[in-house]
Amino acid sequence: MRVKVHLRAAVLATWNLIAPFTLSTILLVGGAAVMMLGASVSWAQNTPLPLGTVTQFTMVSPCPAGRHGSMPLSQAVCYTATVDNCPSHQLGVTIPPLNATVAISTPTNWKNGTIFLHGGGNGEDYFDAKPGTGMSVSYANQYYNAGFQVVQIAWAGDWSNNSNNPAVKVMKYDACRPATILNYVYTNVHGGATSGAMCAQGHSAGSAAMAYALSWYGASSYLNNVVLTSGPVYANIEGGCQYPYSSQFQNPITVCPSGQLGCIGSSWTDFVQYLNDGTSKTVAQNTNQPPGNCNNYNGSGTATTSYDQNWHAMSIVASGANYSYPNTSLSAFLCATGQSQNNSAGQGQLFYKNFTSISQTLNYAVYRVDGCGGSEKIWDGTTSDGSSAFTVSADAMINRCNKPVSGQP
Repeated sequence: MRVKVHLRAAVLATWNLIAPFTLSTILLVGGAAVMMLGASVSWAQNTPLPLGTVTQFTMVSPCPAGRHGSMPLSQAVCYTATVDNCPSHQLGVTIPPLNATVAISTPTNWKNGTIFLHGGGNGEDYFDAKPGTGMSVSYANQYYNAGFQVVQIAWAGDWSNNSNNPAVKVMKYDACRPATILNYVYTNVHGGATSGAMCAQGHSAGSAAMAYALSWYGASSYLNNVVLTSGPVYANIEGGCQYPYSSQFQNPITVCPSGQLGCIGSSWTDFVQYLNDGTSKTVAQNTNQPPGNCNNYNGSGTATTSYDQNWHAMSIVASGANYSYPNTSLSAFLCATGQSQNNSAGQGQLFYKNFTSISQTLNYAVYRVDGCGGSEKIWDGTTSDGSSAFTVSADAMINRCNKPVSGQP
């Protein structure tokens, strides 16, 4: 087995913070002053947000299991890494370091293309691995057998939670972690611009991680193809958490309404609010300290007015987000009917509706999937023409994971 790993001498540089911030609201909770970001925060993105650094990229054998016992491909060579120095843009501190296992599977017939896979939930399990993910098919094997180098990641903790340091939580800045490891893999594992195509796939919360990388961390400058399944679920956190709801989040919303660019299959409806099955509580804890009553998860009826603006500002679709990926193909697969539904399609719609011109992406498609296995398992469902959604989504990756045509950057 041949494993090509380019370990550069220098780690990724930490860029300067982009915009100053102002603390405009101080809440007293239990006698302690808790500072919340208010209306004077500058969120406009003039350039991509700064990445952190990756250190201690060290081979480990055998590959450690993910949190729920998941394992990467049997061909994988694994490395442990620490993602550090992600700026919080608040209080002049950085988000705590977080370790991850990076599993690299390089086929003997490697065609110099790399596909990065990020799982759902808190990212502590390898995507497309059993047990743990409950998948009935294997994207990783499909890509590996097609001659692509496959990179699977398993975080040692929740990538979207800064462990209350700083107390003001902004998930958009926590997303620096997956954006940083993705960029490191591109530069040091894949081989950078001199190698073949670099592509990525994210599922559920993992699709949010990849969408943050595209919209806020400049990943469209090097990703040639992205496949997002069941999400991105953090497209508009305010929409998922606000209570009571304002008119703009009255539900259900229409997903892929008639005439929307790229939609394949008829429209359907879905809610954007996070479910009170533990999801809304987790989002509350991961986005504010103290947590806001996200979608009334605690049943108190407490309004979220003081949190709503900050929830919106930390969302993927916040003001300043980048939706122009002219050299990146983008495919999405969203569960519609025939199974229980959560908010993954509704939240996804809040992201995909921003793509209104064919010039924004190299190729673009949003697929309706019926009969998913559960609320998010698109791989068990079918597309509008009756095809296997797994086959269509895997082909969307394999067939479009290539460099732009000659003459394009």
